[in-house]
Amino acid sequence: GIPPSEVREAGQGRVRVLLVDDLPSVCQAMKALLSLDPEVEVTGEAYDGEQAVSLIEADRPDVVLMDVRMPVMNGLEATRIIKRRWPDVRVVLVTVYPSGREDPRADAADAFLLKGFGVKELRDALFGVSGRPSSRSSAGGPTSGTGRPGRSAQADVSGDA
Repeated sequence: GIPPSEVREAGQGRVRVLLVDDLPSVCQAMKALLSLDPEVEVTGEAYDGEQAVSLIEADRPDVVLMDVRMPVMNGLEATRIIKRRWPDVRVVLVTVYPSGREDPRADAADAFLLKGFGVKELRDALFGVSGRPSSRSSAGGPTSGTGRPGRSAQADVSGDA
């Protein structure tokens, strides 16, 4: 594969994101939202955890935005594998549970977003876990720097609740 340093240089400081959800419509909605942001690059879409692991091997994103409940391999199991193989890849789990930590396997995740999150929460989570500065600072927001969910949902890309 490509060394992570070369991948990051090619991205010119943009946060490279892999979208993972078993509903293609959810991936497409998130991709449409993120494509409006010049500081974010969507590297691909996967529809289960197994596909996500394969795409990470090839594309080495900075952040994986991953649903928890999926067929073949769920997001918790995929997160555990991702963090073991590529500890520098950050994982944001999308969940219906407010704390995100009902399952001990969720501890491998870097952050959590509640389904039904807004554009601001999504952006804050991606930049918060990536450690990259954003030209559009959202300091003081409900998820500033933590990727923890806030309550100001602006766009529903949750698919199923």
